[in-house]
Amino acid sequence: MVATPSEIGNYFIVTRTAGHFRVAWNIADPQSVHGKQAQVLAAWRPRNAREQWRTILTAGPVSASLASLPPDAKGRSRFYLDGTYVEPVGIVVPAQISVWVWDGSRAKPLVVRRYAVDIDQNVGTRLEGNLLKVRQQEYFRTIDPSCDCEVRPTDWTLRITDNGVQDLGDKSLVPELDAVDELYYRLIHRKPASDIASPDAINAANALLLDVRKSETAKDWKESPGIGMLWGWHMDKNKGVLCLNVDDSGAYIYTLASSKGRIFISGIAKSDKDCGK
Repeated sequence: MVATPSEIGNYFIVTRTAGHFRVAWNIADPQSVHGKQAQVLAAWRPRNAREQWRTILTAGPVSASLASLPPDAKGRSRFYLDGTYVEPVGIVVPAQISVWVWDGSRAKPLVVRRYAVDIDQNVGTRLEGNLLKVRQQEYFRTIDPSCDCEVRPTDWTLRITDNGVQDLGDKSLVPELDAVDELYYRLIHRKPASDIASPDAINAANALLLDVRKSETAKDWKESPGIGMLWGWHMDKNKGVLCLNVDDSGAYIYTLASSKGRIFISGIAKSDKDCGK
């Protein structure tokens, strides 16, 4: 039996023996949890929900939901808790997910992870077959996020096996934007880019960076070198072209092709049309 007392928002498991109930496990005081797992799960402790704890990794509170997972080969129950930290403002907010197994006497964490989520995203954590997928938001290195665009959506995937869980890593849902971000990152840091872009594309990208750098102060460029804030983008997969609109440089068309399993930028041209949202 799982309950969620509203006064503290903690999840716990209670068992019934001879007509009497007792708390068998409480996430606010997990046992046999150490290191980074303990730091993340400490957000469930009531005292860490106080305002003065907001800037600390362990800060809470967490608003979460619980869902079951298939039992393991020994028939032991498994479940996961997934939720966001309560934030007064912001579009991208911190979140955490933990996967647990019940061994008959206590729940033990198999995986604990803190991540970020866009509060307006349409897809969240879901179980697809034996794959537990967590939709999260990450960041580009040379493109700043805007207020009304997803940042860099990725799926972190866990395979639920008979004997445990297998981390399959992260997969970006915007590989075309990643390719552009990688090109500018390399050029800013004076790294070779001939394996991901043509000479013409590299020249066009360097010219764009020069224009952006001229429009910023030396201090701003040093602290955050990049091409500006993302205003909108559109990918035409049939034509292999990406339209990317960034505030500091405007809209550009990137001609893309696939080469040896990665995206290659063959051309960059200024566009007089808006790329959309």
